[in-house]
Amino acid sequence: MRETLLLPAERKDREALIALSSRIWEGEDYLPKVFDDWLSEEDPFLLLWDKNRERLIGCAHLAFFGLTAWLEGVRVDPAFQGKGYGGALFRGALLEAFRKKADRIVSLIYSGNVESLHLAKKHGFDSIGEPYLLEAEPLHEPWGKTEPPLPIHPREIGRMRSAFCEFLIASNQYWHDGWLAYPEADHLKDRFLFSYPDGSVIAGICSRDPDNFTVSAFTKPGEWLAQALEEIRRWAGHLGCQLVTLTLPQQMEGFLPLLEKHGFLPVYDEDSPGELPARVCLMEYNPYHWDAAIVQAQLGLSAEKMSNYTATSYRCGYGFPAVVECFPLQNGKPFPTSHYLTCPHLRYEISRLEESGEIKRLAPLFDSEAMRLSHGAVRRLRWTRLRNLGMEKDLPESYTEALSKGIGGIRDTHHGKCLHLHTAVYLAGISNPAGQAVIDRLKADGLTLDCKTMRCAEFWSAQF
Repeated sequence: MRETLLLPAERKDREALIALSSRIWEGEDYLPKVFDDWLSEEDPFLLLWDKNRERLIGCAHLAFFGLTAWLEGVRVDPAFQGKGYGGALFRGALLEAFRKKADRIVSLIYSGNVESLHLAKKHGFDSIGEPYLLEAEPLHEPWGKTEPPLPIHPREIGRMRSAFCEFLIASNQYWHDGWLAYPEADHLKDRFLFSYPDGSVIAGICSRDPDNFTVSAFTKPGEWLAQALEEIRRWAGHLGCQLVTLTLPQQMEGFLPLLEKHGFLPVYDEDSPGELPARVCLMEYNPYHWDAAIVQAQLGLSAEKMSNYTATSYRCGYGFPAVVECFPLQNGKPFPTSHYLTCPHLRYEISRLEESGEIKRLAPLFDSEAMRLSHGAVRRLRWTRLRNLGMEKDLPESYTEALSKGIGGIRDTHHGKCLHLHTAVYLAGISNPAGQAVIDRLKADGLTLDCKTMRCAEFWSAQF
């Protein structure tokens, strides 16, 4: 892959983007329709250029709804595909999502887009739902009713959540988790409620493609849908739309015949026409794919010395591991440290506190009842982990003694040993007065729990 520049889109880039889009999706790409909207938003709109900023290679956009980031519009010029540029766009977009502290990163990818699915999986995305994609033609007939469908505000949709619960559960709770987020409602610039005695439908014009009238959610399907689907197609025609789309969770595929009867036909992958209905793959970024490697880099440990790492207990705001839990045995020997503080930023700042005498200042806390309870909670956690695997009964007496000690294996639980250990336990969700005092002190000193440089991004980037 050649040297490139990843830069924010500017208004002067319109012609270059239109030229790129003309070579993708047989010239029917939606990006020219949304360029101005994306440019006017504060969300990251990234363009990948050659090193001289003369040739546009690709683009990607992140749409934020609260702390949920939707990765969309990933495009690579066909002349540059298969050369690593798509991966560069994925990584650049993910780093932007990390920097903005997204707590969830998701993407919708058409099942026929094999290259994008491969890239998503390579970069840590897992499939969490693959509903069928169905399309219908609008009916260009008179509306025929005295009242139009009811325009609806997102807040009203939120109040109707309980009515849609069965559909939400059937769709892997995807709609439930992001009820007011794209693509359920916020991707519709005009939303309507089609209401009937036995059910309701939310649909509207897709902001990404004004020619597309999209069915976003509906209550439990039944025969009532027959009337609803016909009226939805008629209203789409009334609005001048060219297409009506609907996604149906695979758990509801029994309703496909009803939908097909009323004009909603499955879209088929071009590579296997007539065999496999197309799906819309909902992909979600899973940071656990990279945790072990990042922790190794954070601590400078080999894979062997990390062999008893079991889970990430706490993440920094950027999503990188900050505290990990360790199994009580490593290579068959006792390992009394239940939690490790791995964040380089926190380790440095807490070392600074230790050097300034913070352990001595916290002496009363180490000899408190609250600390005794914290030591007890960690002991119980160790034995619970062993008991869950049926390993607690056959341990040598010396092992039992070692694993019955306090936090980090300390013998004298009335005195402090290491603030890093207590802070790790506290951040992992176990009450610990010393750990809480350390965090409070850092905040009082004007420090944040997250570094300013997103340092661990380099450990993440090294995985590709």
